Amino acid sequence: MLNTAPVSLKTDIANQDDHHGNIAQLFDNGHIETIVRELCDHGYRLSVSDALYLYQHPNLLRLGELAFRVCARREGDRVFYNLNRHINPTNICIYSCKFCSYAKKPQDEGAYAYSIAEIVAKTRQASEEGVDEIHMVGGLHPRWNLAHFLKILRAVKKEA
Repeated sequence: MLNTAPVSLKTDIANQDDHHGNIAQLFDNGHIETIVRELCDHGYRLSVSDALYLYQHPNLLRLGELAFRVCARREGDRVFYNLNRHINPTNICIYSCKFCSYAKKPQDEGAYAYSIAEIVAKTRQASEEGVDEIHMVGGLHPRWNLAHFLKILRAVKKEA
């Protein structure tokens, strides 16, 4: 049975840097609405230790419920989103990271390196399609230095 005794962040708010104990107690006992009310209506903010506690908590569904309720209380039914496009200038990479299934060596089948003109064309197409964010990742090409990457970024920024 849940502890339904009134619990509040106010008891620890004098020590704003760490009211972790109360967040933990409220969260663990299912008092999501109390947390939402105090975060939204009273303007309390999570301390670093509160955030770490919630981040490390194994109950992802309860954490999602808390996040949803705080967002709904603060934003109502307004929805915010962005439309982004991933443009990866190259998949050729000097490293061989064990976790990467993306990178290729220059001689590998499927290896590619787009020219700046090709990257700009992809940016232009994305912009025409309503994209409002370009997300760029890729390999560390053995012949591309910082100056080349900066040229790519300047060209994309100019086009976007």
